[in-house]
Amino acid sequence: MKTIVITRVPLHSQMGGEELHTLSVANYLRDQGYRVVFATKCKVLNKLAKDNGFKRLWLKDFPPSPTTKGSLLWFTLIFPFALIGSLIMYVFIRLRYGKATFYMLNLSDKILFGFWLKIFGNKAVCLEHATIGKWLTRNPFLIVLKWICRSQNVKVVTVSRRMKTELIKTLQTTVIEIRNGVKIQDEFDDSMVNPKQILFVGRLEKDKGFDIFCNIAKANPELNFVCAGTGSLDYLAENIENITLLGFVEHENLKHWYQSSRLLLLPSTTQDPFGLVVCEALSFGCPVMCSDLVNVSDYLDDSYVCKLNVFESRFREFYKQSAGLRKKAFQKSIEFDQKQMLLNYANFLNSL
Repeated sequence: MKTIVITRVPLHSQMGGEELHTLSVANYLRDQGYRVVFATKCKVLNKLAKDNGFKRLWLKDFPPSPTTKGSLLWFTLIFPFALIGSLIMYVFIRLRYGKATFYMLNLSDKILFGFWLKIFGNKAVCLEHATIGKWLTRNPFLIVLKWICRSQNVKVVTVSRRMKTELIKTLQTTVIEIRNGVKIQDEFDDSMVNPKQILFVGRLEKDKGFDIFCNIAKANPELNFVCAGTGSLDYLAENIENITLLGFVEHENLKHWYQSSRLLLLPSTTQDPFGLVVCEALSFGCPVMCSDLVNVSDYLDDSYVCKLNVFESRFREFYKQSAGLRKKAFQKSIEFDQKQMLLNYANFLNSL
């Protein structure tokens, strides 16, 4: 039996598209006959693995990914000891599960496990979901990551075309794009739509454009604006009467909000690695208005994409045209069918 060891040692642990994507891939690979083992320090991913009956290893002593000044300093100080600890864990996994393929998600586990995987010749995948920024391009450990990723047995995979371009430039190695996908609904249903309801799904932060969302709500008091998510900018909505904060909403419960909303807004102000909520909304027939910094925009036309600098001024235009886009939105979502994405992962891993 082939074994896939999924590793994740993040700086912070929270539910998001990366966790849901990882779980979808894990479930599919298990259905295809793989033994899937989670080796993680991520509380969210650990719980998802437990709830879905996967074998788990807790990477208790692994340092968090060195993506901030503080975490970088700590990672540097204990790097020699962490490297020895990763070797012990690698040997344990090798003795228990044989020569497994590693599927690594964060910088910490890519460096620590990747070091030994390159030396011992294990097959490995470095999957990149995060936006490429100074945390990587100016990271002193980038040279180690480049050394690891240039190995013939280590492959780099990412989720969008724009991410692929950035990674090739940064890592100077071959990068494979396996585009993100979502579960497509069996049928299109637009019977629940509230024509005055506008939806936001994601972290209530500046990089997701939550402040822009609030500005649009203030400028359109006759409409109802609903937010599913949490974040540090929640206070911006306190005095805006037409905004409803739902807080964190379980993924399975988002269906109601997608089906009942006239339009989803995602005015991201920094490069968003993919923008999975856009595809989810489309799969329920909910039109979207996302900024051109959301990477999924590369696969969409002007009916769904707006330049960030005119996002607020063009809202009314998108709002009016969204009434006739629901069926088109549902049909567009078929291009992001999760079944094809998962098949691509399975074919890729089988080819290693």
